[in-house]
Amino acid sequence: IGYSLDGSDPQIRAPLYAERFETDSPVLVSAAAFKPGMKRSYIRRSRIDVYRPESHGLSCSLYAGFWSALPDFSRIRPVRTVSPADIGPDAVRRPDDGFGLVFTGFLMAPAEGHYRFRLLSDDGSRLDVDGRTVVSNDSVHGVVEASGAGWLSEGRHSVRLEYFEARGGEFLRLDWEGPGIPAGRVPRSALFPK
Repeated sequence: IGYSLDGSDPQIRAPLYAERFETDSPVLVSAAAFKPGMKRSYIRRSRIDVYRPESHGLSCSLYAGFWSALPDFSRIRPVRTVSPADIGPDAVRRPDDGFGLVFTGFLMAPAEGHYRFRLLSDDGSRLDVDGRTVVSNDSVHGVVEASGAGWLSEGRHSVRLEYFEARGGEFLRLDWEGPGIPAGRVPRSALFPK
């Protein structure tokens, strides 16, 4: 198997994949199999990202207001935005009550397949993946769980998670499960800010 790290098509004299290699910057790996007397195999490409904990998470914008359902955040000016941030009500310094959070960025699906998302929140929340609502858990309520599922291709997918807190306790958690992924929280390493 020959490969290149710049996205170009690997040729017969390309470096051979013999052991694990390391990179300190994101690369586009292109790989193909070569066998004497035969045509080169199909070229498989995959983007390899470098894991830096400080660069993973989502962008989080804070909004001020009291609502009984998720508002149209696009019509409200955010108080502040931080990036990257962990998913949760403590992602940004905020008041105890009367606030909204909008998390945006990308989710990395490690493999193609069926994914189930579980959203737990107090109060309302909604998860959109690639512009489609996957989980809706809206209105004023205590900690309530809602779930939804969909098919994701391998790679990055845009995500938008909206949340609001009216009064009382606050809670927000996003779980997932999918091909080779047991049910549990979406790890920060799978999230990227815009």
